Amino acid sequence: MSTVEWGVGRLLTPAERATWPDGVLRSAFAVGGGRVLTAWHCVRDIGGTDARIWVRLQPQASDQRFLDVPVRYLRHHAALDAALLVLDETRAAEPGLRARLDRVALPLGAEPPAYAPVRVVGFPELDPSLHAVAMTGTVESGDQLVGSHRVIRVFVAALGARFAEKPAGMSGGPLMWQVDGAERVAGYVTAYPSTADRKGALGGAVLCRHVSDLRAVFPELAASLPALATPAAEKPMPRTRMSKPDEITFRDAAIDAFRGERDLELMLSDLGLHRKDWPDRGLGPVEAWDRALHALADSAVDGGQLALLRRALDARPRNPGFRELAARYFELV
Repeated sequence: MSTVEWGVGRLLTPAERATWPDGVLRSAFAVGGGRVLTAWHCVRDIGGTDARIWVRLQPQASDQRFLDVPVRYLRHHAALDAALLVLDETRAAEPGLRARLDRVALPLGAEPPAYAPVRVVGFPELDPSLHAVAMTGTVESGDQLVGSHRVIRVFVAALGARFAEKPAGMSGGPLMWQVDGAERVAGYVTAYPSTADRKGALGGAVLCRHVSDLRAVFPELAASLPALATPAAEKPMPRTRMSKPDEITFRDAAIDAFRGERDLELMLSDLGLHRKDWPDRGLGPVEAWDRALHALADSAVDGGQLALLRRALDARPRNPGFRELAARYFELV
């Protein structure tokens, strides 16, 4: 096992610590300074900004045990689907937890071009291993746009095989690329285009956000993410918009993942337009929703996350929560 897997852990709620290894699979990884990086949607549903959770790191030797590190919410960026957690000193019963967390921190900063061999690391749904699993893949597009932000599209053979692994659980795990003989974090897994039966990754593809894009939004990581130059041996890849078929599958995945009013409220919080703020602004419900929905549609949340979902409503109205929300609120716009 390489040292990369030592820095990748499974996020657990307090209740899931007692039922482990059963429970929802979520991946995260140490980034130094007592901090852990994961996908925001992994944290959003288990406490969000009030999250008080645990990251379980695997032993580095046969005579060691699994290590549970208490972490709390530090900050997030919804459009990049990123959440930064930090060691919760108030729950750190064991001494030296920060030092142990930092010893397995993964180095950040790499920009893999198309055709680059990479690895995705995390906790896939079907694998019975208690340890992080690494799967090899190839970058199909290193600079594709989803809305206003870049993604790395990676083909992973294990996800597209006849007896395929399921990508659920890999969200929040790192995308690794070897630079000068050492692996560095190039991105983190956030989504995958679903197959028709919603049980796998269409074409064996996963979508990863660029970790370097967090430089501007997570100041704690800025020093670890210096400006990156394209390697001299590589030609810069032109930035391309997502193809129409890919955009449709991405919309479908967004609708399937949409959990109704709770998700909308989190989007509104990111824009400072949560319903709790309406009285202080002197806004009534109709006027407030009108303003909030217009703000969401015009925001940089994946090029207008609500607008993306709304445009897909007529063609793919599957998700009951989304249909109900649309019927209640979109008519106000």
